[in-house]
Amino acid sequence: MVTQRTRLLILYLFILIGIVLLFSMAWMTSQVHNQLAIGVILGLGIGMLSFVRQDIAAVAILLSMVLSPELKLASLPTREVVVRFDDLILISFFISWLFKMAYLKNFGLLKVTALNMPIWTYILVAIISTWLGVGAGNLQFLSAMFYILKYIEYFMIFFMFSNIIQTEAQLKTFLTAFMAGAGAVGLYGYYQIAIGVSRISAPFEGYGEPNTYGGYLLLVLGLAVLSFFKSPDKNGKLAYAAVVAGAVPLLVMTFSRASYFGFVIMIPAFYYFANRNQRVLIVVVALVGLAASPFILPEKAKDRIMAPFSGQKEEVAPMLRLNRMDSSYQKVQTAKYIVELWSKEPFFGRGVTGVGLVDAQYPRILGEMGIMGVLAFMWIGFSIFQVYRTTSRYLRDFTDDQEWRWKAVTQGYICAIAGLLIHGLAANTFVLIRIMEPFWFLTAVVASIPHILENKYHPAGKAGAELPKYPIYHTGHESY
Repeated sequence: MVTQRTRLLILYLFILIGIVLLFSMAWMTSQVHNQLAIGVILGLGIGMLSFVRQDIAAVAILLSMVLSPELKLASLPTREVVVRFDDLILISFFISWLFKMAYLKNFGLLKVTALNMPIWTYILVAIISTWLGVGAGNLQFLSAMFYILKYIEYFMIFFMFSNIIQTEAQLKTFLTAFMAGAGAVGLYGYYQIAIGVSRISAPFEGYGEPNTYGGYLLLVLGLAVLSFFKSPDKNGKLAYAAVVAGAVPLLVMTFSRASYFGFVIMIPAFYYFANRNQRVLIVVVALVGLAASPFILPEKAKDRIMAPFSGQKEEVAPMLRLNRMDSSYQKVQTAKYIVELWSKEPFFGRGVTGVGLVDAQYPRILGEMGIMGVLAFMWIGFSIFQVYRTTSRYLRDFTDDQEWRWKAVTQGYICAIAGLLIHGLAANTFVLIRIMEPFWFLTAVVASIPHILENKYHPAGKAGAELPKYPIYHTGHESY
């Protein structure tokens, strides 16, 4: 156990660092871009707050995931390096969280989940491939370093929230903050429509990223549709129906084909989790929507859907001809080029950023990290499904009236994953920070549900309390 003297030393060190940082902020405010200085000050403030009121700071992070401005930090020959307010907030929060863990008690740094080893393996492969790529002259070290740090950043979200979440009240608070952020993003989308923006995008982006906005909406729709199905309260059903009705037009107005196809794939997943009456509703709504789409969809949306198959076409694969002037054609050609590059460095690829700009997730992983990166990515995917399956099996013991909210979150999460996997065919879905930070937060929530409910129904130390039925976390001292 940590002694009282050690705790005092940690506290004094934390205070000393805070004083040094305050003087640093005073200098920074006069030397650097005002917005960057504000971001640093805000991040440090949240970090200090998290030491005494951790949940409030966590809520601030959840809101900043999709509502923080983006600032240009540096320019490289092929890319711009940018930081966002939530980058600074998250780093500050993470450091404060480490100090707090050391100050309060002596336990393992991270709760061990099915995802820990796959995540660390993926990071290690990224580092090794990049180190080899730098040695081969395939990439610039500085650019690659920033991208690897981005990968680590959204994995930090999972590690922090899976450790922070201890009670059902926290789960409800954090999910409320998540949906509040989604509501703000939705209002911003309708604001863009009102002022005539051609393709709506996420807030505060230096340039439009409709694919990012569409991928984020897939997450929101997954939770909202399943919450509509599972909610036992009529008013609750109406509220979630309103969320779905508001999010679908926003998805359409992104004009993102990857998001369209992702949502289409989610419909069979919704059908799988629905009851008999809800399945009838899904079929009716899908058929009516399909029949009415030629009349209600904006012309631009119809043009976007048909563009790959119109104009001057060229065969890109057996029985597949695409418009040479459309981005889909370029993506297929890029994928072929990536395969050629990969064949020269098959095991670890050319390193992160070593294949240039690739607007599709799976060719990018193959080209940058080789077959080892693909295997690590697949391991993460398999482990995510394992986390979902463990939580889903645990929730079977409860009726919908008992724990409908957590069933909705778990099932909506896996539906959203189905959509994001398709989204990744035409976008860098699993490296886009505005998608991945919310995604890894929800992953932490799903992983935490069995542990939280076990404490709720079988509190530790209660006479006759049963042991949990399914292993979720394992530490050096105890198992849940």
